[in-house]
Amino acid sequence: MSVPVRDRIVCYLRKHKRLYSIARCIQKINSPVIPKLIAGYYDSTARETTVLIEHPGDRAPDTIVYYSSLGIENEYICGFFASLRGELEKLNFADRLGMTPVIRWGKGFSVYYDVGMDSETQNVFEYYFKPVSDISYQDVDLYAHVVRSHPNDSTCFNSRGVGSGRSYAVEATDLEQLGTIYRKYIHLNEKTVAYLKSNLEGVFIQNKKTLGVHVRGTDFNLHIKGHPVPISPQEYLDKVKELFSSGDYDQIFLATDDLSALELFKDAFQDKLCYFTDVLRGDDTVTPQGMTCERPLHRYKLGLEVLRDVYALACCDSLVAGRSQVSFGARYINYALDRKYEELQILDKGLESEYGYGATRMMRHMRHQIIVEQSKSKENE
Repeated sequence: MSVPVRDRIVCYLRKHKRLYSIARCIQKINSPVIPKLIAGYYDSTARETTVLIEHPGDRAPDTIVYYSSLGIENEYICGFFASLRGELEKLNFADRLGMTPVIRWGKGFSVYYDVGMDSETQNVFEYYFKPVSDISYQDVDLYAHVVRSHPNDSTCFNSRGVGSGRSYAVEATDLEQLGTIYRKYIHLNEKTVAYLKSNLEGVFIQNKKTLGVHVRGTDFNLHIKGHPVPISPQEYLDKVKELFSSGDYDQIFLATDDLSALELFKDAFQDKLCYFTDVLRGDDTVTPQGMTCERPLHRYKLGLEVLRDVYALACCDSLVAGRSQVSFGARYINYALDRKYEELQILDKGLESEYGYGATRMMRHMRHQIIVEQSKSKENE
């Protein structure tokens, strides 16, 4: 007895999930539900979402696990605080829906993954932080209900557009919301706490009143489309001189990825300037993440050093900065620590046009540098 053609087609489609999904959409094209589901889950402009709940195991049937993973199946190259902000936005999403979050950054998290840390943890997030819940990422598939994160989760169930992803148009209330989520879920691990304590004590001595400054340079000078128009080191310096001349501050703490900015501030403020001397800084358009370096645990230290800079900025009495993920981080951590800047000066020239330097091109260059670095490391083994 021959199998009907229709049944053979259905059997074939079911073996190919993507084709089967397309066929089902065509079959239900006149249904008002299907377009709504697709728009909610895939359209970043939609103000609603579809949560796909999987059922891989049978543990804790009263719990919905929210699993956010970066660099697990695919390569992920992004700055530390851009990534952390994305996690906070997803944590906000999970928190509003009463889900229990789990965060994992895998080996594909290329900028900060360090083979030298494999003996401590396989989770790059846990190089620096404690797990965000009691559920281990290794056990996620044992649970009865699991939601795997989607980029659109950042934009849904968030007020005032928090989670706009690549947007730099962040308002004070958004940063307060991020600070609230940071305080609730993000906790430094013991190793990171000890590192920060020993380093920050050297900056904030004798209760000196400190003006914090963040100068974002290097690859911003490539005029990356959608990113802030770069502010020159001299423009930062002029604003800092204006505030410092009031006599209200005893010292300046400078955090910068740009070597030329550091030299400019050293000449201007000399012994009034504090900064960390063991930071890898770039020149011109080369960012530290894109530089090769043979120091032990280099990739791990890149994340540790930017965390240290941000916590130092968050502990300053006032802040001068441009729009960047690092300055955003300093501001929401400042809020999370129950502090408040006496003065906040954000220099802003708007965003680069869509015709600027492509971020993909920048990431390609950075990935090339990482490959070179890893190759040299293998040769030295």
